[in-house]
Amino acid sequence: MTSISEATTALVKPGDLSLIVRDDTARWMIMRCPDGCGELLKINLDPRSGKAWRVYEDEQDLSLYPSIWRDSGCESHFIIWRNYIWMCGSRSESLGESKRGLRAKLNILSKGILRILNSEPTAYHDLAEHLEANPWDVQAACERLAKRNRVRLVETDDGTKVVAGTKKRKRWL
Repeated sequence: MTSISEATTALVKPGDLSLIVRDDTARWMIMRCPDGCGELLKINLDPRSGKAWRVYEDEQDLSLYPSIWRDSGCESHFIIWRNYIWMCGSRSESLGESKRGLRAKLNILSKGILRILNSEPTAYHDLAEHLEANPWDVQAACERLAKRNRVRLVETDDGTKVVAGTKKRKRWL
């Protein structure tokens, strides 16, 4: 779609969304708030226009990074990851793909993360950019690595969560 008014007419249910694309560049994401309040959200995707979110698309999946945290109206907080909306605090919705398929993707990402990670804390989105990957996938892979004590998750003074390598690495035969 190329106009906000055209996109708005297509949005009926909570969570419905449309991308506004001009000159082959995604400019806006227009969506009905997923919590059901009915508000229309206009999400900037163009960094030339100020603070912007990034859309990640692969095959049939769409993700948005970072999360949407409304500071007015219903004050909802949610993530759009692989065509699903996760209201924060609830990861109970299906990811829309087999667990085996997601596990395989996360395993491949984990290997890439361990290859490039050093002892300096690095934000998920920086790792994702380096790996040309979806930041939500990178975060999930880092959380799995942390559970296995392969990386450390660290929170910075401003509350940003980052990942750092461990001092000793296991060698697998």
